[in-house]
Amino acid sequence: MLLRKKPVFLMKFTVVLMFATLLSACDKAPDPAPPPKVQPTTVLVAAPVKYSIQINSSPLFESQGGWGAGYLQAVGHGSGVVVGPGTENPNVFAQGFVAKPLETFKLVARASSVDKPQAMGRFQINWVGEDNNFISVSSETFEVTPEEKTFEYIATAPANAAKGILYVVADGQDNVVRYTEMRLLGAEGRTGPN
Repeated sequence: MLLRKKPVFLMKFTVVLMFATLLSACDKAPDPAPPPKVQPTTVLVAAPVKYSIQINSSPLFESQGGWGAGYLQAVGHGSGVVVGPGTENPNVFAQGFVAKPLETFKLVARASSVDKPQAMGRFQINWVGEDNNFISVSSETFEVTPEEKTFEYIATAPANAAKGILYVVADGQDNVVRYTEMRLLGAEGRTGPN
């Protein structure tokens, strides 16, 4: 009977011994590696662009300046100019300017509707390359009411642009808009207006 208990005792003793060995091995394990040091990073934040270089001539429409022929049909209807109805009306006019690839511009317009409670105005620059071939359009529409309001838009010249053409135009076939300002501004540091 004693012989029968010895194998069980030995087996239990062996299991306890192995368990104790494992535990002691865990206590003697090397310390884990320290967490990696976090390197400080520098975050570059671009300074806001200041648009202070006046690019277009006669932004308040005080004279024809560099504006196209439609200017003469758009003046004489009260303050500023009146364009429309529609985008193909002969009173729509434009002014060209030199641009560099990816250069940004700020457009500022003061506008109101004419004889309607509301109408749609539009910022529009057509971009052309060195060869004077059309590239693309930057545009944004805005709603005007009889009360004059100021609107702003940032446009970026495409990568292959050499020139922009700034339009004074209403948006849509039935809209008539009075503009008292259409100003094109370049970023500080820009050399020359055109």
